Amino acid sequence: MDTQRDQPTRLRSPADDCNRHDERPGTEPGPRPFACAHSHGVREHNLSDRCLVLRAEGSSYTINDVMFATLRRHPIPIQAFFRHSLILTYAFPENILQPFLPPGLTLDSYDGNSFLAIALVQTEQLRPVGLPAALGCNFFLSGYRIFSRYRRNDGKVLRGLRILRSDADSSLMVWGGNMLTHYRYSKCVVKSQRTPETLEIVITTPRAEADLSVRAFVEKAADAPPAGSPFADLKIARRYAGPLPFTFDYEPESRQMVIVEGVRQNWNPIAVRVEVDRCAYLAKPPFSSVPLCLANAFFIENIPYSWRRGVVAPLRKENL
Repeated sequence: MDTQRDQPTRLRSPADDCNRHDERPGTEPGPRPFACAHSHGVREHNLSDRCLVLRAEGSSYTINDVMFATLRRHPIPIQAFFRHSLILTYAFPENILQPFLPPGLTLDSYDGNSFLAIALVQTEQLRPVGLPAALGCNFFLSGYRIFSRYRRNDGKVLRGLRILRSDADSSLMVWGGNMLTHYRYSKCVVKSQRTPETLEIVITTPRAEADLSVRAFVEKAADAPPAGSPFADLKIARRYAGPLPFTFDYEPESRQMVIVEGVRQNWNPIAVRVEVDRCAYLAKPPFSSVPLCLANAFFIENIPYSWRRGVVAPLRKENL
């Protein structure tokens, strides 16, 4: 018997590429779908090694990929309480941040500058809407977000944030956040000390890739943006204080945008002076290719906050 002839032909599956990583700007390390040629842009189903492959216009995903993507659309409305939040917003030339945006998003720029915010939030009682506060999760969150815009098919423009990375000091939050959202959570260790005059935060990450050390002087409001800020006054700077009403993320499996709307109360942030001793995330390329420019720093405390269930919106034809 010709054993080679009787051996079934093995088709390529996404499992073959499990060690390939997407190194494009704006993506955390993770599996990268392999490209496969397809001329008509329709779906094909091929069974190989018990792996069902869905092919659509140049990309392929397993059934598990599609199901997991659906789960990560922020399917559950969430509520929480922000004990305090410090937001640091940095200005960059547009060409630095543009590569981090997926199809369908544009930079929310001002006077030729684009903006990346670091939100540092002491979060309490985070839970699905309807559950008692006692069942909520308390943790510290840091998030790196780009101010961006999404134009709907009806022409309306939504301002929001494209999340690059999130860190939390709770393993439960990291697991749940990565299961149900696109927020790219990693585990960190946080030391935070609040006095009547200052708020000091030191964040340590496993590979020091997002270590942060900052001191905010919260007793007295600042009367102007930081030196070198592109904002002429605090009124303009407050437009980029975050968080904005929406967060966006592109879902390549469906080629649609996932949009989550946040609902906040008593949102009156005050401008504060800060001293940033270390910010490892922005000390690497491409951010390090230009001098860091702190555009604003705002502080707020005791804020009820909630997020509605995520929705999926189609991209405009020119973005497909």
